[in-house]
Amino acid sequence: MSAKAARGLPHDEVEWQRLDMWLWCARVAKARSDCARLVEDGGVRLNRQPVAKAHAKLRIGDVLTMGLRGEVRVWRVMALSTRRGPAPEARLLYEEVPETAGEAPGSDPCAKAGRAAYRGTQAAPWDGDALGTDDNSGRDYAGDPPADLAEDRHQER
Repeated sequence: MSAKAARGLPHDEVEWQRLDMWLWCARVAKARSDCARLVEDGGVRLNRQPVAKAHAKLRIGDVLTMGLRGEVRVWRVMALSTRRGPAPEARLLYEEVPETAGEAPGSDPCAKAGRAAYRGTQAAPWDGDALGTDDNSGRDYAGDPPADLAEDRHQER
């Protein structure tokens, strides 16, 4: 059933396919169980919503967001598949959604702010709390007073 024909039908009657099966047919992973694990581990979003069930219903026109091979991929579902075919056939199942018009490819909000990207689990090195003060004493870890306190001390003399 085409997307045009599906517009008049209730949502439950539109053709659908299991998410893990479609990912396997689109050759995201070699085994269907790997595709199911990717979904269950939270590596896939369906129409911007996190999906934890490999059996989620996938329909034509849905948008998938996935982290694959170190990159975030955004795909629009163009077709459902009945079999796992060769790679050229698998590429017909989806189209890459381009980045938004406001962003240049590879742009990083941290780079726009004039600082390097930091993707660690700890606080960013430029974050004031990360460098912070110990016990609110007004001195940083090197023992020097912050600049505003140093100015105040010069004015008192």
